[in-house]
Amino acid sequence: MRAIRTLFTAFALTTAIVSQTPAPDTLVSPEVHPDRSVTFRVRAPKATDVSFFGDWMPVGTQQKMDKGREGVWSVTLGPLPPSIYLYSFTIDGITAADPVNPRIKLRARTSASMVEVPSDPPALWQARDVPHGAVEINWRKSKVLGGETRWIWIYTPPGYERDSGRRYPVLYLFH
Repeated sequence: MRAIRTLFTAFALTTAIVSQTPAPDTLVSPEVHPDRSVTFRVRAPKATDVSFFGDWMPVGTQQKMDKGREGVWSVTLGPLPPSIYLYSFTIDGITAADPVNPRIKLRARTSASMVEVPSDPPALWQARDVPHGAVEINWRKSKVLGGETRWIWIYTPPGYERDSGRRYPVLYLFH
């Protein structure tokens, strides 16, 4: 009986230890500073060569990054003009998007991360504190295409749901 209890306790403790989720990465990248310079960081403790490429840089050039504490490589560039930029890291010859930045741009051969350097006053492409509409994605079968299912994106302006009696103009965009 004692052996069974010991085995059960060992199994329960092992399961509890193994099933713990790792702590989220607290690394901040990219970090846009008030002067519009940007610090890019990537954790690669075993890497020997890490460099950075941004789409504003001449094609074929890369900026070497400096290795800091705990294997975090970093580089600060700029100040940059306000815009949305794409960037990636090259870690020991492998090109990679920023693993801690959720803003990704999928491209044909590789993916890149995005960073927004804001403007003051806000540029046209920046989110503003104004009423926003909604975009809904729907799937529909096309009679013209023999029943093929296609998706359509529908934009409705702010207040559309509350004012169902109002007629709105329609724009059909095919591409």
